[in-house]
Amino acid sequence: MLDPLDFENRPLIDRLGRKRRLSFFVLLLEQFSLCTWRVFFWAVLFCALWMIQIPAIFGTYGSLITLIIFLTGLGYFYKKDIRHFRWPGIKEIDRRLEKSSHLKHRPISGLEDRLSNPGKAATRELWEERTKHMVRGLKQLKAPGMMAFMAKNDPYAMRLAIMLFFIVGLAVSGPRWDERIWNGLTPITLGEGIKPAEGISLWITPPDYTGLDQIVLRGSDKSDDILEIPAGSKIKLRVTGGLGQPYLMLGKDSLPLKHLGDDSYGLEIEVPEGEHLAIQQLYFTRAAWTYKRIPDSPPQIIAAQDHEVLEYGQIRLPLTVADDYSVKDLTMTMRLDEVVEQSPIGDPVYETRSIMSPPKTEFEIQPVYDLTAHSWAGLPVIIDIQISDHIGQIDRLEPIKMQLPERIFQHPVAKKLIEMRKQLAWEPQGAARNVSLKLETLLRYPKAFGGDLVVFLAIRTAASRLHYSRSDDAEKTKQTARAVIALLWDTALRIEDGNLTLASRNLRDAQQALENALKSPNTTNEEISKLMNELRSAMAEYLMELQKEMQKRMAEGQQMPMMPPEMLSNIIDPEALSSFLDQMESQMMSGDKNAAQEMLAQLQRMLDMMDPSMSQPLPLDMQTMMDGINEIQELIDRQQELLDQTRGQMEVAGALEKQQQSYGDTLTPDMSLFEKWGMDWNEVPPPPRQKDINKKPITINTQANKIEQEALRYILGQLMLEAGEALDDIPEGMALAEQEMRGSSAALGGNDPGGSVPHQEAAIKYLKESMNQLSQQLMARLQQVTGMSLSGGMSLDPLGRPYGGDGDRPGLFPGSRVKIPDAGERKRVEKILNLLRRRSGELNRPDHELEYYRRLLRQF
Repeated sequence: MLDPLDFENRPLIDRLGRKRRLSFFVLLLEQFSLCTWRVFFWAVLFCALWMIQIPAIFGTYGSLITLIIFLTGLGYFYKKDIRHFRWPGIKEIDRRLEKSSHLKHRPISGLEDRLSNPGKAATRELWEERTKHMVRGLKQLKAPGMMAFMAKNDPYAMRLAIMLFFIVGLAVSGPRWDERIWNGLTPITLGEGIKPAEGISLWITPPDYTGLDQIVLRGSDKSDDILEIPAGSKIKLRVTGGLGQPYLMLGKDSLPLKHLGDDSYGLEIEVPEGEHLAIQQLYFTRAAWTYKRIPDSPPQIIAAQDHEVLEYGQIRLPLTVADDYSVKDLTMTMRLDEVVEQSPIGDPVYETRSIMSPPKTEFEIQPVYDLTAHSWAGLPVIIDIQISDHIGQIDRLEPIKMQLPERIFQHPVAKKLIEMRKQLAWEPQGAARNVSLKLETLLRYPKAFGGDLVVFLAIRTAASRLHYSRSDDAEKTKQTARAVIALLWDTALRIEDGNLTLASRNLRDAQQALENALKSPNTTNEEISKLMNELRSAMAEYLMELQKEMQKRMAEGQQMPMMPPEMLSNIIDPEALSSFLDQMESQMMSGDKNAAQEMLAQLQRMLDMMDPSMSQPLPLDMQTMMDGINEIQELIDRQQELLDQTRGQMEVAGALEKQQQSYGDTLTPDMSLFEKWGMDWNEVPPPPRQKDINKKPITINTQANKIEQEALRYILGQLMLEAGEALDDIPEGMALAEQEMRGSSAALGGNDPGGSVPHQEAAIKYLKESMNQLSQQLMARLQQVTGMSLSGGMSLDPLGRPYGGDGDRPGLFPGSRVKIPDAGERKRVEKILNLLRRRSGELNRPDHELEYYRRLLRQF
């Protein structure tokens, strides 16, 4: 027995303690390895299987069987190995030290022995000598090493194959190795049922008219947010794997999913009333969502102002409409007032136009209706205005009671035709023969209507039809009268206006026919193509006639409420208009009727702005821009004239100075210079004598030019005040031009034409910039009012879709959701592509889902 107080052998005793501790850890590691190495490599093997997703190939049952085998193996190895684990004892530690140090006679164990008869001195001395000898042997102690036992227990080195398999699994799974192992360990989780990531997909598709994106939810998606689902949305559900048939839980009700084959189930329904959706299978909840069903509110309409009657009898209705998604149609109904007891032949008018207003916005429209051709013109009528949204909800204005406007014709022949038309409308049988004779009388004087062959033939046709109509058949007589009434109206319009009004009506008719075809589910692509060709022809004819009429009015000096032809041609580019119509036809052919109707609505608003009577007033800000552009152009012309005159004065002064410096007073000035610039010799001071040349410089009187310059500056100041009241943004160039005019005026006041010229040139430059800026504002405002822009080619993204434009450029479709992506959006797209690539390699997903991902990758 070692004595702790033996200071002589204390270092050896401490050495023994250290070696014992090392031996303890070595034995502990050996014992732990021996009891757990099978469990360890068993777990590594199954982790490799799960990372490579081999069990997932066999579906849910394969994953469950694999997990059961894994757990069974853990139980077996626990019973065989782990439960036999024990901590190393002191005897085992000492014996291991003696063996590793090659000590004979077990000296460490002998140190713990005790003397049985310590009473004898000789025995005690012998015992002490033996103890000292064993203590001296402690100097030979060595730390034990690990004993090799794996080769004996695993003679075929299967552990190396398992580790290699595990490394391959890590390489295949990448950063998602832990998720795949966890999915393998928990294919079934108590309290939640079958694991959500096993294969649940939910697609929520809002109605097309909402313009909202599809909502895609996965069973593994976890969010506490409440889903906002528009009413009328469709739910498409797919469930893959699991045990038993899944059910869609709607509150207390449940709907079984249909079996689609290959362990897959599906269901498609409309979003029901309620707040909760859940998927249950085998009495476990696999997924659950909370949602709020958003109802579609009815549209709203109010009259922004009272109705207006335009110069040629058209009715304009300033309206404001709004809807949570979009107002689809505007329907106008005109019927005869009940106070009218007797009325001419005629039928009520029903006209529906596409609106397609932006969502959640008070949208201002000003539809124009031309009802002057109706036989009820001049009688009391009731006009009903109604709007509807995409699901048929409506809102109405209060009925409008008014006297249906009549158009006043100025041409004598047109007046007579309208009078005959009224007689025929009131008495289709009694007045037929009389009207026929009057028409024959008109044919005797072709010069009265300019010898127009079309008018002549129309009158001849009308007279013949009335003459040969059978008076005994009242119904056929009315049909003939209706046809002649329409023909006489068209003839009167041609005599009065030329072809512009008829071209406008043909364009509206072509547009209405196309709109009606879009609403019919039986319309074929051939019919759409035919109607689009008719619309193109009508549009080309209308624009040609409109430009002719505007040029005619400008030549005759008539007032132009609308923009001049040059500006109209800049705003409405034929190539861009053709692209617009091509895009609209493409939308129709592809079946996207909502987009096509929206484009038709934009075209309708443009036509309302381009009224053929040229009398429709523009909004105040647009009219101010128009007036400003015209007045600035006039200022530029007058300033240019002043600049030319000032340059002439500067040239005259320079020539006089040069002549006098060369010849003194021996020569007279060149009079051709004065004649060239329209100056009188008396305005020029007499040439100085030779001795006075160096005393007084030559000057020309420019006070008259100063007065003109001050007048131009005053006009510009008044224009700036008017623009400031009507516009939010006054062009900066106007203020700069005013400053340059001030400098020019000061130079002219000092009789210095050379100093005035740079100021006038700068003023003209700033005025041109201001006019360009106002023109751009006018085009942008026109685009805002009509909802379309035809000032340039159509902007398309790489997929052929119209987009709003680049930066501040409005583009052809300002309301389009498609935009050219920036760096952040491109990064997001790349992230989505990486997600698709990753999910396409997850073999535990259903086959149809994997095929869907791969199709997406092939497409993009």
